[in-house]
Amino acid sequence: MNLLEISIQFCAFVLAILLIYLTFHRNRLGLRNNRAYLNLLLTATVCVIFDIHTVFGLYRMDEWGEPITRIIFKVYLASLLWTAFSGFYYIINSLTDAEKIRRRMLITMDVGVVAGTFIIWYLPLLLPNNGQHYYFDGASMYATYILAASFLAGGIFFTITHRGYMSRHTYKSIMLWMAIWIVGTVIQYAVQVFPILAFSIILGLTVIFAELENPESYYDRETGLYTAHALRAYLNQFYEEGKRFAGLEVSIDLVEENFTPDQRTNLLVTLAGRLYDIPDVKCFRNITDDFFLIFESREKLEEIYPRVKKLMSEPVEGLTMTETFRVAYVMFPDSTIVQSAEDIFRFHSVFIPKNPDQDTTVVDDEAVGELRRQNEVRQMILDAFKEDRIEVYYQPIYSISDKAFISAEALVRIIDRDGQIVMPKTFVPVAEESDLILKLGEIVFEKVCRFISQTAFSALGLKYIEINLSVAQCEQSTLAGDFQRIMAKYGINPSRINLEITESGKLSARDILVKNMDTLIKSGVHFSLDDFGTGQSNIDYIMNMPVQIVKFDRSMMETFFSGERTRFVIRHIVDMVKQMGMETVSEGVETKEQYEAIVALGVDHIQGFYFSRPLPAKEFVYFIKAHNLG
Repeated sequence: MNLLEISIQFCAFVLAILLIYLTFHRNRLGLRNNRAYLNLLLTATVCVIFDIHTVFGLYRMDEWGEPITRIIFKVYLASLLWTAFSGFYYIINSLTDAEKIRRRMLITMDVGVVAGTFIIWYLPLLLPNNGQHYYFDGASMYATYILAASFLAGGIFFTITHRGYMSRHTYKSIMLWMAIWIVGTVIQYAVQVFPILAFSIILGLTVIFAELENPESYYDRETGLYTAHALRAYLNQFYEEGKRFAGLEVSIDLVEENFTPDQRTNLLVTLAGRLYDIPDVKCFRNITDDFFLIFESREKLEEIYPRVKKLMSEPVEGLTMTETFRVAYVMFPDSTIVQSAEDIFRFHSVFIPKNPDQDTTVVDDEAVGELRRQNEVRQMILDAFKEDRIEVYYQPIYSISDKAFISAEALVRIIDRDGQIVMPKTFVPVAEESDLILKLGEIVFEKVCRFISQTAFSALGLKYIEINLSVAQCEQSTLAGDFQRIMAKYGINPSRINLEITESGKLSARDILVKNMDTLIKSGVHFSLDDFGTGQSNIDYIMNMPVQIVKFDRSMMETFFSGERTRFVIRHIVDMVKQMGMETVSEGVETKEQYEAIVALGVDHIQGFYFSRPLPAKEFVYFIKAHNLG
């Protein structure tokens, strides 16, 4: 027996056993492509085992008998065909969206490999009769090579034609694997005394293991949990196969500056270790400091959830009260409330409880429906930006002393593609949840500046236009510079602009706002305090913010008519504001009785439906002409 003949095959066998061990030594997720690779690896290992037996069979034919030897060779040839088939099947499962294609091709491939096995078993096989060389011959062998080559060629063709479904890295790895198999087959056939085919098969699978199927690539090195990449693949498979599951996101909210890098690592590793030890749960480290747990059912989630909360609340060794953290939970009781893994990744952060008094959000159909509506509104806003469908309406403001309309509040509207008006309450809250409010505010400011520049402003008796500023705009350090640039672009006098700030939201950067206000005031812009009476720090704003006008919210003025005590309070507030040198505006006046009462109260300006609803620019100009100049 030639030592070279058997040593190469034994090397292939040892390498195959090593790959099997490395594949099994970690808990596997059971992803479809992982299962396909394992099936391929086991089939190839069987092929190597029977390839080794063919060598012994040739040299012990007299001892084993020709029928046994022939069976060994036939099984080897069949395993070679099944290995080629398994390789083709693995390629199909390497596609990122292979479900429809896989189902369509699976039946054809199964029929082909079963039929091929019968052909190999039926056709004759010629065994060497002198025991002096390794190779054999016959129709069965040629049929095996032809059929295996067909699967191999099919795999290459499928890889090339469907490369759009694969990552570039996957495509290159598979093509290298195929090249190794082709070279091994050519050498095996050309040099029959050099049995390299089995070794090339296992070498190709080693390439696939190293590049695509190493279980370690699915593990986060810091925590030992599965990675976000593994989570995405796992969820995708569930949705592709139509399986239901339940999920729980565990979000760790910590103040980075209170933690050293070692303390942060210690915290995450400790918490991850507690989750890892929970049975019947797949644990993943999601993005940054989030963990995601997958349960087989809603019942399992509800059973284990209290235990998760208890584990997360236990003290972490090495941390003091200074290094505190908060844990928030997002429960997905039923995976069918969203349609894909992408939905979960897109939605998950939105549902994390922001209120410190609330630690858990349960995601149900209503919550997802609302989020989808918000996404639709967000897209509507983006489309309106792109198609210039943002419009500014103007609500006249009446000056009691001038007995004329001297200003207006600019109010944003979106005109949808059907020409219908979309009111601010529909889209402004959505815009405020993202940076879209900054773009929206800039568009409104520019449209107002353009309107002022194109209108005989003074001739109409108008003095200024009021424009609302969002909290997000107030926190932009570039606000003053941006507005000065736009006013200069249209050549308008800054005194024509009155910016309304609101105290209904708690500004996190009041110093930035004050700097912007000081800069704009020096250039001639005026400021109003909007919605006075609805916030928590209104007196503070009046005393400390450089505003010239205070606007009383509609709800505050409604209380004026509810009783003598409230009238007493509001009278003194109006007197206080006026004594501080500021003007006052009453919003929401709708009837003549309200108008007369507000005039008697001593308010300077009145705004409301009693005079006019918000009007498009042209209608507003007609209104002002009719009332100021008529």
